[in-house]
Amino acid sequence: MCAQTYRNVEIVIVDDGSTDAGPDIVRRKAATHPTIVYLRQENAGVSAARNRGIRASKGAYIAFIDSDDLWEPTKIERQVAAMRDTDMQASY
Repeated sequence: MCAQTYRNVEIVIVDDGSTDAGPDIVRRKAATHPTIVYLRQENAGVSAARNRGIRASKGAYIAFIDSDDLWEPTKIERQVAAMRDTDMQASY
């Protein structure tokens, strides 16, 4: 996520009760990237984790990424451009 060409991002990571080294890795990364927000909760499932991340976010758009996903570096830049170029409206 930190390798994205679109730089105006806030990264909200919700740790849904992981038991591996993930929290330590995220905390180290967050120490050098002020746009990373790390939240931990007891395991409540993917929907609860995503809802918590949405509530904590401040951005205009939300993009979900899971631990088994891989994004091309231009993914966010291209999506934001497509939404702006087509005047797409999002509602919730």
